[in-house]
Amino acid sequence: MAILVTIINKAWIVLIFILLGIRIDKFKIFKISFSNSTVK
Repeated sequence: MAILVTIINKAWIVLIFILLGIRIDKFKIFKISFSNSTVK
């Protein structure tokens, strides 16, 4: 049971990091496209 809890906790941490990573990537893409449109 304790092993299962640690696996679930690690899975949540990984999931949060993945979601944060996706959000950061989308923000970077948005920032790049925004700066490109202002240059043009």
